[in-house]
Amino acid sequence: MNKYLSIVCICFLILAIQVGCQKSEKKDSSDTKSESDTTSSITTQSADPPSITFKMKLWEKGIDFYARGNEPSWALDIDFDQGIKFTTMDGMNIETAIPDVDKAQDENIIRVRAEIDPGDIVITIREESCTDNMSGEAFKNKVEVILNPEGDGNYRIFKGCGQYVPDYSLHDIWVLTTVNGESLDPERFPDKGSPTFEFYVEEGRVSGHAGCNNFNGSFFIAEKNVIHFEPFAMTRMMCADMEIEDLVSKALPGKRMKYVIKDMRLTLTGYDGTELVFKKVD
Repeated sequence: MNKYLSIVCICFLILAIQVGCQKSEKKDSSDTKSESDTTSSITTQSADPPSITFKMKLWEKGIDFYARGNEPSWALDIDFDQGIKFTTMDGMNIETAIPDVDKAQDENIIRVRAEIDPGDIVITIREESCTDNMSGEAFKNKVEVILNPEGDGNYRIFKGCGQYVPDYSLHDIWVLTTVNGESLDPERFPDKGSPTFEFYVEEGRVSGHAGCNNFNGSFFIAEKNVIHFEPFAMTRMMCADMEIEDLVSKALPGKRMKYVIKDMRLTLTGYDGTELVFKKVD
């Protein structure tokens, strides 16, 4: 009897040890998973692109163009109607009055100059792809800031990347109402109605139809009040009236147009004189 009792006790002891080991393994596995999840979460957060809130705040403040640089860290905000703000991590803080702007005739380069009593600041904005060497963020423009704060020729040069602030007032659905001064009759487009554009500003995307065919494309603000439309992807149906569609498909894709938004109207004016007026419908 004692022999059998000893065997049973040994069996229970072995079972208890196995259960304890399994619990320990599960705990270790749980701890490892928790650490992994935390690391993954931090990585994801740090990889997030600049939030829409940041760009909207700039737009709400009237900032037209912003740029950032490193070594040393600096920031530039330009409101072409109000002035320039330039700051550095080492404590420099410069604000100017309305700057002078010169645009090169044969290149997409803009030079912005403003006085700083007794010196000046000169900013060159070149439309060329630029990647921030710290964050990895992609920008549309390379930027060089030449600072002469004392007016004594002791220049400081800062280089970085920048881009025009998205114009969130474009973000909506717009219906074409007037072409080159002539009102459009919606009955000319019995299948889909008048040509309609929808701008997705944060994504830099535009879609809609030109009266017959659907299209998708991208755009960006290339200068103050100037939109650059990338080539569109369009369907290829034939409709009875293709006049307006042909005009739209030639005037916008791959082109730049000046734009004005006023009284719920969006006016696009091409450098060739084409004028398209849209009404906001949403």
